[in-house]
Amino acid sequence: MTRSRVRPGKRRGNTRRSNRDSRANLKWPAIALVSTIFIGLIGLFIFDSLNAPVASNRLTACPSHEEDIPLHVAILFDTSETLAESQQLAVRNTLNNLINNEDEFPEYSKLSVYRVDSDLTSGIQQVSLNFDTSSQDGNSITSFCRPATNWQQSTLAKEMAEKLSSYYTGELLGAVGNDSEKYSPIIDALRYLGSSLIGPSTTKNRVIVVSDLIENSSILTMYESDWYKKFSSNQSFVIDQRPIFPAGTSIEAYVIARPRYGIQSLMPNSDFVEFWRKVLTSDRRADLTMELVSGRG
Repeated sequence: MTRSRVRPGKRRGNTRRSNRDSRANLKWPAIALVSTIFIGLIGLFIFDSLNAPVASNRLTACPSHEEDIPLHVAILFDTSETLAESQQLAVRNTLNNLINNEDEFPEYSKLSVYRVDSDLTSGIQQVSLNFDTSSQDGNSITSFCRPATNWQQSTLAKEMAEKLSSYYTGELLGAVGNDSEKYSPIIDALRYLGSSLIGPSTTKNRVIVVSDLIENSSILTMYESDWYKKFSSNQSFVIDQRPIFPAGTSIEAYVIARPRYGIQSLMPNSDFVEFWRKVLTSDRRADLTMELVSGRG
């Protein structure tokens, strides 16, 4: 009978190979586990970073760093003439709906309010609101931001909405001009406003203009019957005075109707529309939409 002999060396070789295979089989799951944990930690870090509270000002609720502001809404009021009651109501509803809409005005968005002021060299005055009647200056702010949580329920939000609504009605929308051709440096005011916007950055800028858009300044007076002819003959001078907005700025003009002047046609090719398009969008940095707010003005 033939017997097969198992050589000791052969057995050891098989054992070493078996051990190597076992270690290899253990190695890849270990690497996968470590990789999973590592990726998980990175994901957790990113999640925490994205959801970490944004450092903000206690009074204004505005982020300490401008790059954390997703939207800057700047409202310019031109109060050189009286607004009819229906016009006041339309504008007030539009603006109040804006600041109370989470999609239109998301958390950390910034709101600034300005008014055209012919007594100032810049042609503009930034509105200051005081949210503490016991302090004359300490809590007077010129801009505020939407808080990150519980906007609709927050005391600060309610105070802001009430203060703005009161301001629209009492001091701005109810303002009465000295006469029908009060000095209205709208271009100067918009140029100053444009320079105060945030950019270039991740912030989107939205400019809302409440005005009849009848320019009456050293640049041009639109009360003259041949105003557009004068503009055409001196267009380069007027365009040189135009506002410069950060790229991507949207401008929404709520044009307060003044039917007695007969120059506010919003037909696409009207002189009125062409003028403001050239002044505000000729450099293609901003988009302009215009909506007529009808009334007895």
